[in-house]
Amino acid sequence: MFDGFWHGIFGGLSGAPLGKWLSKFKYRVILLVAMLSVQCFFFFGTACHFGLKEAVSRIFLDTSHLVIFIGVSLGIGILAVAVAFVGAWHTPNAGDLDRKQK
Repeated sequence: MFDGFWHGIFGGLSGAPLGKWLSKFKYRVILLVAMLSVQCFFFFGTACHFGLKEAVSRIFLDTSHLVIFIGVSLGIGILAVAVAFVGAWHTPNAGDLDRKQK
């Protein structure tokens, strides 16, 4: 019973408009912007919590944190590209909508 509800909420309300908007951009731009924004959030979150000097040393100088820092941002960037690809794939074209209305 709730499967159809959640499918409508996540797929119908957010998937098609987000996919249509993201389909305007190239996939490498989406990947780059998603990765940079995640890295900025990580850096500023660490800087707010520990201070700027500690954030630089934790993220950029400590190799164990650097691997996690790059890996997580790459994973979220790939997820954003997958959302853009699937959303653009299932978004109907304007010509298809005109034919359905007639």
